[in-house]
This record gives sequence, C-alpha cells and structure tokens, in this order.
Amino acid sequence: MNSTKLLLSLGLVGLLAGCGNGLQTADSTSSSNSSQSTSSTTAQKSAAQTMLSDLQADLQGQAVAKAAVGAQQKISLSSLGLSSAQISTIIASAAASLESANLTNSNDLSAIIPSIIQGASLGVGTLNLSNLTGTSSLLATIGDSVLNSLVNQSTSSVSTNLIQSVASSLFSNLNSAGVSSGNQSSAASSIINTLLSGLSNKDLDVSSLTSVVESLASGSVLGLGNLGNSSSVLSTIVNALGSGSLTGLTGLISNLGSSNTASTTLQSLISAFTSGSNSGLSSVVSSIGGNSSVLSTLLQSLLSGINNSASTNTSSSTASVVSSIVGSLLGSLLSHL
Repeated sequence: MNSTKLLLSLGLVGLLAGCGNGLQTADSTSSSNSSQSTSSTTAQKSAAQTMLSDLQADLQGQAVAKAAVGAQQKISLSSLGLSSAQISTIIASAAASLESANLTNSNDLSAIIPSIIQGASLGVGTLNLSNLTGTSSLLATIGDSVLNSLVNQSTSSVSTNLIQSVASSLFSNLNSAGVSSGNQSSAASSIINTLLSGLSNKDLDVSSLTSVVESLASGSVLGLGNLGNSSSVLSTIVNALGSGSLTGLTGLISNLGSSNTASTTLQSLISAFTSGSNSGLSSVVSSIGGNSSVLSTLLQSLLSGINNSASTNTSSSTASVVSSIVGSLLGSLLSHL
C-alpha cells in the first residue's frame, strides 16, 4: 500500500510540475510560442495538465474558503470534512489515470475528460467517505471543475459532445466513487442541481444555455444507464434526477438575473432538459433491450420528479406553470413512442 501511494505521489509530482499556475488560453498561446523561440526551458502545458491543475485549484480553493468551519480548523468542503491529504489522493488518482492512458501530454479533450473524471472518482472511492451529502458535493465539484476547464480551453464554441461527456463520465462512475445503488438517487439529484445552477458562472453565451442543458441531461442519463441497475431502480434514480434538475434550473434563472433572456425561460430550459433526457433514455433502453413501454415508464418518472419538485419547492403559481409544461411535454413525447 505504501509503495502504491509513493508511486502515485511521484507520478503526481511529475505531472503537476508541468502544469504551472495559469490557464492556457487562445491569447496566451501566441505569447507562449514566442517565448519558446527564445527559451527552451518554457514548455506549453497540455490540455490534460491544465485540466488537472484546474481541478486541484478548485478543490483547494473551495476547501480553503471553508477552512474556518469545523473542529480544529479542519479543511471543509460543503458538509464534508476534507483534509489536504485527501485532496492530494483524489488528484494523484486522476493523474495516475491520465498517465496509464498515455494522456499526460495530450490535448485530446474527448479522451482526457472521461479519464480524469474516472481517476478522480476512484480517488474519492478510496477515501471511504460516509457522508453522502458531502460525497455528492465533492463529485459535483469535480464535474463542475472539468466543465469549467473545458469552457476555458475552448477557443470558440464549446462542443456539446464534450459537455455530454462530462456528465456521462461523472454519473457512470458513481459506483467507483463509493456511492451505493441505494444512494444513487440522492446523489444524482444533488449533482445535477449543482451542475445546472452553476452554468451561470461559466463563460457561456446565454443564448447557448439551452443546448448546454440538453447535453448535460443526455449525458447524465447515459451515465446513469451504465451503472448496471435494473429498469425499476433506474426509474427511481431518474425521478430524483428530474427533481434535482428543476431546483438547478430555477437556481440558474435566479443566478442569471438581468442577463436572463427569452431563450432561458423556465419553459425553454425544462424543455431542453427533457429533450436531452429523452435522447439519453432512448439509447439506454435500446442498450438493455427494453421496449417503448420501458421508455414510457422512465419518461413519466423523470417528468414526475420535475413536477413533484415544483409542488414541494416552489410557489403555487410556479408549480402551476411547471405542471402545465410537464403535461404538454409528456403528452408530446408519449405520442411519438
């Protein structure tokens, strides 16, 4: 065990040594190339190194922000007490995953994203955390960090396929992170809430948010479909996903404030999330050999989760609007099965 930790630590030191402190942006690329012509000691970071250092900074940043909370000034992340050593374990595991896949110096984001999330999730799993709320917050932070790094590294528009990959990879690895089948509903609800509400903090064009929401929804469902649960268990998890999505979407609208536009109404965002979920569920049902009846059940469970969340967590007027939206969407979707 000690030798394994030593190898991971050595690998991490070697990888982070090339990461530096800042993000590699389109503007900094030209200056980096210029400096390389005069100095052979300045190396441009790879996308993998940048994403890993971003993750480390995000985990440490959130931990430091909460450092005064908890007994003996223990670093805290949300409701979970997380030490600097535990953060190092997560980063070391992510670094090892990249290294084993020969991605340390890669710029292929389509390969980097699933690898770094899988490694980080495995790192979370080795911590044997008992606090589900804290574990969910930690996983959501990992997903949000990778998503933010993806946006920052994209020179133009962000690929919706890569956004989908972030969500799919995150939810596919719930088992690896130590989240049992019985706890996956709660985790799914919490994680999607954080990912959606946090979109307002990304450097994204507001008009593109519906496409981003749709991609996150499809990826989330595809990931959940990879966990090996029965269709009945998946139905329960999807119901919780729907519930968490509404909380996240209303939070997103609230966070946008004056930046909100006609493209980011509650109706458009719920429609986008439902559309993406339907696409993901169709693929999942097909992969498990299910029929239209199974798909219908899963769709109804998802939308029921959205509707129930509105009834419980929003005003009566908003709940009424959501009920109308959900009813219309469900009728339209079922009519095409």
